[in-house]
Amino acid sequence: MTRLGGRLFLLFFSDEEPGCQGPGQIFQAEIRYAFSGVWEVEEVRASRYEARPNLKGLSFSKGGAEPWFSVIRRPGGPIGTCLGPTYTMLSPPTAV
Repeated sequence: MTRLGGRLFLLFFSDEEPGCQGPGQIFQAEIRYAFSGVWEVEEVRASRYEARPNLKGLSFSKGGAEPWFSVIRRPGGPIGTCLGPTYTMLSPPTAV
């Protein structure tokens, strides 16, 4: 669960990584589409991270794998403030 105004920081295997190594590779547009409507995609940018050199039969781009680094925010609530948990009431309370 992410509170209102909370952010997700995600890495996705990029379609720009040559070959078919690792998990499925996706396009930047797929990330934006998957989170559209409910979330706000603040940033999707190319990144790089190191891969273990002793992985037999696997190879990545020179300098490391090329993922998409994404910052995705759940809209609502003031940004940059500490909010307590936010709950959505599914049905109104009943009188006892």
